[in-house]
Amino acid sequence: MSQIDIFISHSSADEKVAKALIDLLRDAFHIEPNRIRCTSVAGYKLKTGADTERELRSEVQQARVFIGILSEISLDSAYVLFELGARWGATQDYGMYASSVGAKNRIFPILAVGATGSIIRDPLKQYNALSCEKAGDIHQFVQDVGIEINQSPMSAASYQDKLDTLIKVSRQLKAQRTRAANAKLAKIGTQPSPPKKTTKTGQTRISKTSGRSAKKA
Repeated sequence: MSQIDIFISHSSADEKVAKALIDLLRDAFHIEPNRIRCTSVAGYKLKTGADTERELRSEVQQARVFIGILSEISLDSAYVLFELGARWGATQDYGMYASSVGAKNRIFPILAVGATGSIIRDPLKQYNALSCEKAGDIHQFVQDVGIEINQSPMSAASYQDKLDTLIKVSRQLKAQRTRAANAKLAKIGTQPSPPKKTTKTGQTRISKTSGRSAKKA
């Protein structure tokens, strides 16, 4: 099993953000694809026939950099929560039960698709989260990743276009989800109200057979 330098935990719904983030990191560090694990992006998935549960558990715990792409959708994903929990457990000091590798490494929470720090719940609140929609945050993120993998990034100019793309993709995905949510609400609002009829007491109830209101004798 090869050593993974960077593990990206994400929802498949945020695949475009994950891919843009990989493109940025590869330009910044010229890192080989086989050193990155991202299960939804082609070229960074597990090998055919791999023992998925065993390999992912090992990579989550031992990757030098663990990045959690946090969005409203990803934090509702059982798989993402499992990976975040496994990594968090590996970073804790449980004496003889501590991971000899993972316990030394951190979690890098990255807010995406319009998410803010308010969506982060315990125990992840203890980790400072950066936004992939703020250029300053992304530059800091690149520098922090470089420290963990013991590699200096290329000049900012060399990956500026990928940085801009990451911001654009995240914002576009947020806009798409907002439009979809608004369209769904509008559709619900245009649904016809169920027909009603009046009871003996003058109260209204839904009619099963007629769309007209009537008063019983």
